[in-house]
Amino acid sequence: GVGGNAIQFALSARRVIAVDVDARRLDDAAHNATIYGVRDRMEFVCDDFVHFGRNYTGPPVDAVFLSPPWGGPGHLDCEHFSLKDVEVPDIVALFSAAVAMCPRVALYLPRHTDLNEIAMLAQAHGFPAVEVEKVFFQYPTPHLKLIVVYFTPEVMQGASRARTTTKTVGPTGAHVA
Repeated sequence: GVGGNAIQFALSARRVIAVDVDARRLDDAAHNATIYGVRDRMEFVCDDFVHFGRNYTGPPVDAVFLSPPWGGPGHLDCEHFSLKDVEVPDIVALFSAAVAMCPRVALYLPRHTDLNEIAMLAQAHGFPAVEVEKVFFQYPTPHLKLIVVYFTPEVMQGASRARTTTKTVGPTGAHVA
């Protein structure tokens, strides 16, 4: 994208590294970061994330947030979204590179993602559990918009208690549950 998620992280983080294969998008993201006053806390790297993650030698990373392309609106024509539905980039390879950098990975995915695949991905990378956050929008009608899956060691600490949190965001009433 053009830095929306990375900029939000930079509002509260000391340092954010934004990686994309598209130099124009990175230029737009850097411009947007300047507008939001966080450009000085962001580094923009034009690289394939799999290559970047596997070769990263910088300071320790607290968390990796992956927001891979979902293949355009055609993904909504299927009953379930599979991680294999998008050939480029390979979402499983992106995830593996992220785990090589850090034990805390968040994966931003379509609302109809096959959670059985997520469970297998977690198990294959040593995560005994994951947390799935469902993001609901209230406008124009209430609907599940997307999910964010958290792969972290801390998930097991809170696994015994189910929880629901509701947060209204913005004038349109977007909602995180």
